[in-house]
Amino acid sequence: MIEATCTTPGKQPYVCSLCDAEKTEEIPASHKWGNEKFTDNDGACIRECEVCHTIDILLVMPGFAYCETCKDAVEPEVIPGTPAACEQAGMTDGQKCPICESIIKDQETIPALTHKLTWNVTKEATCGEAGSKVQHCGLCKKDIGKPVVIPATGEHDYKDTLIDATCETNDMIKSVCSVCKKVDPSKPVQEFENTALGHHFVEGVCTNGCGIAPIKMETSVTAYVEGSKSKVRFNADIKVADSSYKVIRKGLLYVTAAGYDGAALTVEANEKDPTLVKIKDVDLSDPTLKGAAMIITVGLSSFNRVLYGRAFVIVENKEGEQETIYGTMVSGSFNSLTNQ
Repeated sequence: MIEATCTTPGKQPYVCSLCDAEKTEEIPASHKWGNEKFTDNDGACIRECEVCHTIDILLVMPGFAYCETCKDAVEPEVIPGTPAACEQAGMTDGQKCPICESIIKDQETIPALTHKLTWNVTKEATCGEAGSKVQHCGLCKKDIGKPVVIPATGEHDYKDTLIDATCETNDMIKSVCSVCKKVDPSKPVQEFENTALGHHFVEGVCTNGCGIAPIKMETSVTAYVEGSKSKVRFNADIKVADSSYKVIRKGLLYVTAAGYDGAALTVEANEKDPTLVKIKDVDLSDPTLKGAAMIITVGLSSFNRVLYGRAFVIVENKEGEQETIYGTMVSGSFNSLTNQ
């Protein structure tokens, strides 16, 4: 016979008294439990084996846990967990003993969440302009992936629209899309002749509020290479908006001579020395010409020579007096202009 212990089964042999046959039966392992009792702080009800001193936890009161190391009920400290997030696992709360810091309850992994995706339109498509959409997660509130283009619908909502006259344009009716403002190319514009307001200048300001000056001049200079040629170009844009002025002459004054300092770039200077101060006139018989341009080919030895130019206009007012008005002077050499 082998005696059973608290953790190991025993064996009980038997022999038949008639035929001498033998058999063995197992004796189950079992503890010899003592009386049930509460711990000193009443946190748990336990019993102890009188042989191996194993503790059997029968009941743990709320707010307590049993520490196997301290062999006592304790009020455990919480090991804070972290919630699971999209594509990121979390952890449950754990517990540890406040006395020996042994782990009483292990933290467990919480599986990562899966994105909860819906399409979020970030820009509505219109008839003439594409829109965009992106997948948005309702859990983590983040956009996932790259934006996707929503094609333009191409369905215009054309409506006949009255375009009010301005100082320089007539009343007109255009078929305009109410969404993208595109004009219907298949429908002719209906224009009402002689309905333009016309400028009305008082002390240099148009009372219609268009913001246009009675006389506006802009002069510009650029440099560029065309083929094997190095060139400087002057542009003079001249607009006389005040109809009380009669344009007598307009154009561009320019100087290409070496050593000139821009001291007298005027019509009078041209009349005195036309070889120094030169003029490019605008053909007044052609109403489509708004200004003048002069292209000057520059040789290698003149790359650093400074050239000068300015717009001008000669007008006659309603009293019959003539006045010459000049634009801002511009200047530059081929090298300085190309290095800008």
